Amino acid sequence: MAGTPDDLARFIEGERSALRATLPGKLAAIEAAWSAGDFASVQRQAHTIHGSAGTFGFHGVSRAAAALEESLEPATSAQPA
Repeated sequence: MAGTPDDLARFIEGERSALRATLPGKLAAIEAAWSAGDFASVQRQAHTIHGSAGTFGFHGVSRAAAALEESLEPATSAQPA
């Protein structure tokens, strides 16, 4: 049996709340990776936030994460995998 539109709305709001709750930890992890010079990790984490935030309607956060991800492309392409 398929869910109702209200079920979908509750699901999406739950996911939005979960993302909101986890963002501070995700940003702290980015800061730690940045401080350690692990720009590949920063780029991966920014990519994840970019997608998740965009999916759940946090477009400003998504754009900022995308900009960070793209700005690190030159640094990460020079690092060995």
